[in-house]
Amino acid sequence: MNILINASNVRFGGGVTLAKNIIKSLQSSGKIDVIYILAPRDVGYEEFESERIKISYVKDSFHHNYLNKFFTNNFVFPRIARKLRVDKVFSLGNVAFPSKVPHIVLLQNAYFFYPESEIWNRLGFKELIKTKLLRAYGIFHLRFANVFVTQTEVMKKRLSEQLNINEEKIYVMPNVVSYHSSVSQSSKVNLPEAKEIKLLFLSKFYVHKNFNILLPLAKLIQKEKSNLRIDLSLFVEENSSTRALHKSISDNGVEDIIRFIGNISHEDINETLSRYDGLFLPSILESYSGSYLEAMQAQTSIFTSDMDFAHAVCKDAAFYFNPNDANSIFKTITEAFDNKLEIKNRINKGNEILKDLPKWQDLDDMIYKAIIDAKD
Repeated sequence: MNILINASNVRFGGGVTLAKNIIKSLQSSGKIDVIYILAPRDVGYEEFESERIKISYVKDSFHHNYLNKFFTNNFVFPRIARKLRVDKVFSLGNVAFPSKVPHIVLLQNAYFFYPESEIWNRLGFKELIKTKLLRAYGIFHLRFANVFVTQTEVMKKRLSEQLNINEEKIYVMPNVVSYHSSVSQSSKVNLPEAKEIKLLFLSKFYVHKNFNILLPLAKLIQKEKSNLRIDLSLFVEENSSTRALHKSISDNGVEDIIRFIGNISHEDINETLSRYDGLFLPSILESYSGSYLEAMQAQTSIFTSDMDFAHAVCKDAAFYFNPNDANSIFKTITEAFDNKLEIKNRINKGNEILKDLPKWQDLDDMIYKAIIDAKD
């Protein structure tokens, strides 16, 4: 069997990690003869080029010109699939394309699943229009898919209800530890011994990650003379949003509380997290975040939003707060570190979650089953 992997839309963050893991899974399974990949340049897909894996790179204009994107997706990609005579197509970036063979699509865009979310009210006018158009564009192209893949049961249920898709056509991909990560064998529990309680906000800058809560939280930390500090895995000069965030933090005199430490490579996440007292993730929208499992691996605490997507992964292993209330966040974190026994208890709950995770063979089997079950 020959398959075409469409990763043309997958360029950033956890999406790239997941895409690479899927490709590695198919590569190692030995059940696929030839894997063809449509991919963006300079993201790391180059590492897969081999006798069995052939890569075609999309032009840079594909990512910036929406007319070009529509034309390429609806005319160029179908022609490539026909020319390669593939048996199946697996699109990893939320958008399927017309094909004469069965088509599987992986859905990672949280905006698909939460039309009722408050995030829509937070987007600026241009960003709102852009996001709504991309959501409509993605939903329109779902008609070309035969099988759908989500990462949690919560997303499966939402996809079925929101878009009226038969649940029998939706597969849940097991949550497993990344191929790039090494599972920590340490039994240590991170408890603050120094003067600071340090949390890591591990994320690129997106509106749904809720960076807006940082300033009111920092002011509260300052007012209460707390030793809580939050580091951001961002560069100040990364983009206009990070520059604006840094200016706001500096103008309010809380730069010693909210600190920019720069990007962290995926290979270094586990080691970096192990040096912190906890992961901080106040998102108001996610389809799935691999950072939760990374924190469990690193034996560090998780402080995150009291939302269904977080509970679906973390269960009883995290401390939950209202992501829109700085007082709730501050109270949750400070009370947690006043109760070291409960911190140890929740980290142990995380260890139980890791032990119960499906193995890579389970992921391989699920992916292959979705591919086999995809029929015209």
